[in-house]
Amino acid sequence: MELNVVQNSLLIAALLAVEGSLVGVFLLLRRYSLLADTLAHFSLIGIAMGIFFGFSSLFGGIVAALTGALILETLRQKENAFTDANLALISAGGLSLAIILASLKGEVWQSLGQYLFGSLLFVGKQDLIWALFTFFGVLLFMLFFSRHLLLLSLDPAGAKSQGIKGKFIELFLMILATLVIAGGIQAVGAMLTGAFLVLPALIGIELSRSFTEVIIWAITASVVMAGVGLFITFLLNLPPGATIVANGVLIYILVVLGKKFGRRRI
Repeated sequence: MELNVVQNSLLIAALLAVEGSLVGVFLLLRRYSLLADTLAHFSLIGIAMGIFFGFSSLFGGIVAALTGALILETLRQKENAFTDANLALISAGGLSLAIILASLKGEVWQSLGQYLFGSLLFVGKQDLIWALFTFFGVLLFMLFFSRHLLLLSLDPAGAKSQGIKGKFIELFLMILATLVIAGGIQAVGAMLTGAFLVLPALIGIELSRSFTEVIIWAITASVVMAGVGLFITFLLNLPPGATIVANGVLIYILVVLGKKFGRRRI
């Protein structure tokens, strides 16, 4: 395998690991963990249209994901929550329409598979630039809004009394999550992007006693997931997205079992 391909894969995996884990922590805190899967599935419409009509599939995926986020936000404002029915409707609708569009043209059908399950080893310069863009976007969000969003999650009444604009911050989080998800689909796949974002946050919560520790452990777990997953991919020629997520599931199980048996000994 060419050195340039390995370097690009490692760099994009590292960027996605850090930004994805940070976004995943806040999605989990706000009980939006299913949002990532929903938007990833809906973005497949734009990806399929990009392949079908010959424009950038990344651009198509971003536009479709933002459209899905707008629909969900409209429904949330109406019902004051993301309901399972709304999430299932958007997710299934996006996936089914993408499959129908792909069936009309063989080229789309063949290419859609790599977006369903990811092809980190074939990411290009455009994907790297987008990963860098979203990476700095997430860092800026953390710098300016992380404390506000944490307060909104733990004490909504207290946040409101302090004049924190909850709707604006939540909308900004949704847009940022959408952009990260759209960029991660090429690498991890629409079927696994949600798990890639949420698993590190779950591991971080299991290992932590404070919010700062959750962030640190989530980033660490995500980087280990990506690094070990890619190593196994290169070694055994396995699909990278599935290998990374399976590695994360294994880490989570080991952490939970370790805590359980550790308490028994005490």
